[in-house]
Amino acid sequence: MTLDRKLCSMIAVLWIGLIAIGIIGAWQNRTLMIDDRKEQLKTLVNEAYVITAHYAALADNKTLTQKKAKKQALQVIGAIRYGTDGYLSTIRIRPW
Repeated sequence: MTLDRKLCSMIAVLWIGLIAIGIIGAWQNRTLMIDDRKEQLKTLVNEAYVITAHYAALADNKTLTQKKAKKQALQVIGAIRYGTDGYLSTIRIRPW
């Protein structure tokens, strides 16, 4: 091999390595972002369960009627947002 070919092949190997490092870094970043979003959604869903249990307990204790407890729970859960513009729930409150 000539010196020219050796240098070109070394440069090609370096570029391939840099591209591979970039792809691996992007993949890891994507995976971390997805895991973070999953964790945020789990937290919000658990919060919705706690809210539901709270209003169910109020209805069971006769502090609120079941109809009012459902309506208030749906309002509170409907106000929960995921991120800046996402909704946890798109439930529309309808009269029973």
